[in-house]
Amino acid sequence: MSGKPPWAPSTGLVAGYFGLAAATAVAVLTGGPQRPGVALALLAVAAFAISTRTRWWVAVATGLIAWLFYDGFIAGRHAELAWHGALDVQRMCVLAGVAVCGVAASWLHRRLAGWTAGRPLTFPRKRPAQLRQAAARPLALLAPRDARRGLAP
Repeated sequence: MSGKPPWAPSTGLVAGYFGLAAATAVAVLTGGPQRPGVALALLAVAAFAISTRTRWWVAVATGLIAWLFYDGFIAGRHAELAWHGALDVQRMCVLAGVAVCGVAASWLHRRLAGWTAGRPLTFPRKRPAQLRQAAARPLALLAPRDARRGLAP
């Protein structure tokens, strides 16, 4: 994992495609169709590693690309995509979920790296002006709807 900010979306998608293509080639050459669980784990590790440098939606796309490679070259040989029902949904969720976990792990790593370097641990928060506006809103919401629009009942 890296403490650096995420890649641009296009860089993440290109890196995901070529990285997963390489992982698929390794899985096929090491007997992936005969051992689909090992091939799925290899693609999951590759998706996790790539997703540590991407945004969350690029990570989901990376997981789906990993599933396409798995379905085309491991489950269905010769790059033939086929739908296998609930089993494919499970594989797709595993690969996309692992990719999103890569983004979450990278985000947590960046936050903790700043905290251990002596900087306070920060989380996304609203600005003070937004907080004042939000504090005033609940009182206005208690009034009847017509009164909020300036209409008398």
